[in-house]
Amino acid sequence: MIGQVLTNSTVTTTVLQQASGAVFLGLPVTDWITAGAGVVVAFFAYVTVREAQRNRRKDVVEKMLDNVYSPLYEILRRAQFADNWRNEVRRIDPPREYVLEEREFTEARNIVERFGHYLGHVERMAVTNALEKYDIIGHGGKKYYRFRLVDINEHWIYIWKTCESLRRELEELTKRKRKT
Repeated sequence: MIGQVLTNSTVTTTVLQQASGAVFLGLPVTDWITAGAGVVVAFFAYVTVREAQRNRRKDVVEKMLDNVYSPLYEILRRAQFADNWRNEVRRIDPPREYVLEEREFTEARNIVERFGHYLGHVERMAVTNALEKYDIIGHGGKKYYRFRLVDINEHWIYIWKTCESLRRELEELTKRKRKT
């Protein structure tokens, strides 16, 4: 039994030696074997590269959601829709539709400053400019940053739609990953 075990290179060499004189469709069989091996290697490389690209895109989408879109989405959603003490601060003259605590305002600016490249150049500049159009109100011993609907709403919609789109894309990338 031990004498009958052959290595892959021995088997390959033996197959090629046996086929060296044979001709198939006008070409030596060794050429067909070499071509077939090349096709298999090329296909394997293609599949590997596609999988790596999908994994890189999945990583980028996760980073975009984790670092930019999900946090900004939550901050702006609370600023406009949270129905707590913010309603009182919104109604103070002149009324404003978006209210951020100082901590939220600082967090939003830091996100745009640090990860704004995920927003794209134009949107990053627009959000940066919009975050400069605030008035500060002191209420209940705290400082609040208030924004007009016209200054922030288009950015809120952009962030909301992009966040939803990225979540769908991540779900699709994750689904494909599980299937393979």
